[in-house]
Amino acid sequence: LSILKIGIFVEAYRVLDGPPDARVQQLLFETATQSSNYGANILMELAAGIPNTYEGAAVFTESMQRLGLVNTFMAIPYDARAVETRPSTFTTPANSRGDSLFAADPARQTTAAEIGQLLAMLYYCSQGGGTLLAVYPDAITPEECQEIIDLMVLNEEGNLIRFGVPNDVPVSHKHGWDGSTHGDAGIVYSPNRDFVIVTYLHEQIDWLVADTSFPILREMARITYNY
Repeated sequence: LSILKIGIFVEAYRVLDGPPDARVQQLLFETATQSSNYGANILMELAAGIPNTYEGAAVFTESMQRLGLVNTFMAIPYDARAVETRPSTFTTPANSRGDSLFAADPARQTTAAEIGQLLAMLYYCSQGGGTLLAVYPDAITPEECQEIIDLMVLNEEGNLIRFGVPNDVPVSHKHGWDGSTHGDAGIVYSPNRDFVIVTYLHEQIDWLVADTSFPILREMARITYNY
């Protein structure tokens, strides 16, 4: 879902040699705050260095694997179709399990744990350490990681985590959902201790009603914050 766009922000900043220009800044803003699929695809082209969204998806996948996120991939870009010259899916430890309760989208996948790891990488990178800086020491900086975090603080859509914590607590998050799965993932800057929270709620129906799912997801955030 659109929560994968957190990784796209990382990829875009990884290839920037300086502050994003006005066009790239607008693409970042629209992808973070409006969940623009078009913006996400163009940012992947930026990461690939060529105007080919499929190559951008391949670069994204390779980079996530390099970071140790072995269940995270994008075989097909957003709003695109499979093509004969590219793989339409990948086999991972997560999707190879025989006890899965749902059918994952073959085009794009991750896990809650790996999105949590990616957010933690961003957090520690912004403080001058962690995996992102270890893997890409010459490609990304603590200042750029902080820019990504600040960018996602601007996201006022999908207020699942944000509505579970006090209004004055910063939440850097990216939401994502389709008909049967709703989720949100973010860093909460709690006054007692900062934390990462990733929540997905899925039901095996054609349409998961927000009036049912959103209160549960917000309550998960509230309970975690209070703890």
